[in-house]
Amino acid sequence: MADDEARCIESLSHSKIKVHDRGTNVSAVFLNPEKRIVQRIRMDGCLAPAGQTAADFLVSMPSIIDVIVELKGTDLRRALEQVEATVEFLQNRKSIQKKPPNSPLTGILIVCSEYPSKNPRIQRKRDALGKRGFRVLVSTHNGGEFSFSSFLGAQA
Repeated sequence: MADDEARCIESLSHSKIKVHDRGTNVSAVFLNPEKRIVQRIRMDGCLAPAGQTAADFLVSMPSIIDVIVELKGTDLRRALEQVEATVEFLQNRKSIQKKPPNSPLTGILIVCSEYPSKNPRIQRKRDALGKRGFRVLVSTHNGGEFSFSSFLGAQA
């Protein structure tokens, strides 16, 4: 099991950490100008077992913040379901199994090609995550660059 987990986690210290979904060709870049150790963790079908609903990645600056990343084409509702399932998976892993990633703060990044901001069901899901203390960013900019600090603002 430890070997399976090791294949899912990469420790990087690059100034830009890229996550990319080959299926949708959607990507995002995390800026890391101080070149700190950042873990890029493949969640869907790797750390989260095959068949379990999960987001694509977790990008972690250990002991500071974990960012759940879903790279989606168009189905934002499905993306929010995957994020919620990943939140539950990580909370279970943290409390019951005492396993990392377990930074004190968690952010959420969803990159999709369209954002139906007027859809009340999607807005309620997003608001519910916000009320639980998560900073949720939804971007329609494929390949966009994001700073870890943009996820820290609402969670102090």
